[in-house]
Amino acid sequence: MHQTIGSISYYYSLFSMILAMSGMVLFNASPIITNYKNGAFTSQGSENIRLIACIDHHREIFKFTEELSSFFGPVLGFNYAYHMCACCLLMMECSQGDVDAIIRFGPLTIIVFGQLVQMSVIFEIVDTVSEKLKDSVYDVPWESMDTRNCRLVIILLNRVQSPLHVTAMGITPVGVTTMAGILFT
Repeated sequence: MHQTIGSISYYYSLFSMILAMSGMVLFNASPIITNYKNGAFTSQGSENIRLIACIDHHREIFKFTEELSSFFGPVLGFNYAYHMCACCLLMMECSQGDVDAIIRFGPLTIIVFGQLVQMSVIFEIVDTVSEKLKDSVYDVPWESMDTRNCRLVIILLNRVQSPLHVTAMGITPVGVTTMAGILFT
């Protein structure tokens, strides 16, 4: 029984890792291709192109987090609830101290904790991209822009101040801090 659970967990982790890696590549490659097609790497009007790129990137991240939260929110909520219960039960079984319990439940405990860490770190990457966007907006040379674009930069600066999080059922942000809360339980 535990071999079946171990193999399912292994293949699920492998599948999740492949999806995460391909998603990150596609997520980062599409804005670069769009910017290249729009002439972002030419010297004409580079301030406006950088501003447009920042706005488009913010819209893309916001749309991505909203779609991810609405689609995967319930699944992530139940997944965190499962990890909280499973980790407590598995640690209780391992805490018996006899060799039989550690051999039986030790590998499964490590796999479940590994999946929790892996899932949380993957969703923390979205927060990191959101922070990079804030720095990118701060670096836009607004001094040489006209008044209309300066106002647009101010509005964009206000919008990027609040970080974008993927949430589990709209309740709690998914990331490393939620994982730490589960591990301390």
